[in-house]
Amino acid sequence: MACEFLSENARSSFVDSVDTFLIDCDGARSRFINVLCILHLGVLWHGNDLIDGANRTIQSLRSLGKRLFFVTNNSTKSRLQYSQKFDRLGMKATPEEVISTAYASAQYLKGKVPSKGKVYLIGSTGLIKELDEAGISYIGTGPDPVSGDGYRLDEWAKCPLDPEVKCVLVGFDEHFSFIKMLKAASYLRNPDCIFIGTNEDSQLPLKNNQITIPGTGCMVSAVAMASNREPIYVGKPHQPMFEILKQRHEIDPDRTCMIGDTVSTDIAFGKNNGLKTLLVMTGSTDKAHLEMMKTSKEDGIIRPDYYLDSITQLA
Repeated sequence: MACEFLSENARSSFVDSVDTFLIDCDGARSRFINVLCILHLGVLWHGNDLIDGANRTIQSLRSLGKRLFFVTNNSTKSRLQYSQKFDRLGMKATPEEVISTAYASAQYLKGKVPSKGKVYLIGSTGLIKELDEAGISYIGTGPDPVSGDGYRLDEWAKCPLDPEVKCVLVGFDEHFSFIKMLKAASYLRNPDCIFIGTNEDSQLPLKNNQITIPGTGCMVSAVAMASNREPIYVGKPHQPMFEILKQRHEIDPDRTCMIGDTVSTDIAFGKNNGLKTLLVMTGSTDKAHLEMMKTSKEDGIIRPDYYLDSITQLA
């Protein structure tokens, strides 16, 4: 039965049925989630605070011989940077165990961008490091502000474009600007130019804060509307990230479980790839949403196979 509490008696057999666990790290804000229900977000940590008992669960799963991969839509950090964060929190994870949208985007583009081609990158450090690691050339990083004040259509019409750009890649970019959107949309006038978005998350997670931080999805949507093009998304809930992971590590979907705190990204990611799914209630899904999933007869409702109050109960 879908959306069933994973009872204490059933947990051992459930863990036995899984060889590989995919575990979300950061909290996520999706465009489908009520923006009023933000308190604490995350599966393993809240910001820089580890969830009590999360490390014990990870150690327990490792001791049972389970393979663990930490799957995140965050494109601002490379796999190495994430591994270093795990170390700081006292929870070990190798770069190879981290699958971020920065890494997935670089791997997806391998072989698709010609050796002399370039990526027009709207993104930050994580994407820069992973593109460097993959040997893919790029332009566009850093600030690119509008010159002067006012409406300067003549200047914008003369904006220089690099003829070697074969792809537009949009991740989170604190320097996102009108000029970047203009250049991205102009490159995408070429139907052969690939359009990649790292993820659709509309807000960045914050804890106990009234400020709303627009997420990557806002930037990708702006470029999509300006260019009249639909992007290929590599992050959750879409399939490219899992396909990359499966090919690299020979993962059996039937014996793999996705653990996450957000239904529209984590659980949908599991469902879209034929995985078992486990929702934890330490993130953006509240009790009211859970009850709606349990009782609704509406077609198309995404439901986890199981849920727990916290990942710590799985230990």
